[in-house]
Amino acid sequence: MRRFIRRVGAENLETLVALRKANLAILGKEAQAPLRRLEEVQARIRGLMKTPLVSGPQDLAIDGSKVMETMKLSPGPEVGRILKHLSEELVDHPEWNTRTKLVAMLKRMKPPALTEHSESVGEIHGTAGRLKTRAQPKS
Repeated sequence: MRRFIRRVGAENLETLVALRKANLAILGKEAQAPLRRLEEVQARIRGLMKTPLVSGPQDLAIDGSKVMETMKLSPGPEVGRILKHLSEELVDHPEWNTRTKLVAMLKRMKPPALTEHSESVGEIHGTAGRLKTRAQPKS
């Protein structure tokens, strides 16, 4: 549900629900059950909106400097990827958005060099160690 809120945008939710309610109202009595479910969803959304949502790295309790310090990284795209990963994790668990919890999560992460290595190893297939190749489009 939080991912839905993030995707639609908190500022658009009430309009979207009102539009769906209007659509269901056209159907009359046969729309009573879907309308009740929609109202339940709306109540759930309102409850979730009381907790500050993490919509991206800018909402994290830490910044790139803390990531670099903790992970012993230099400035670069890897820092941004880590911040994005953390913000994705917090979509489902906004209560984890504390400096202490995020630093603990960073300490449990694999070092970037190992991650890159495991991704490149994943590209190798077969016992002969052939590299995976993509089919080239025919001209």
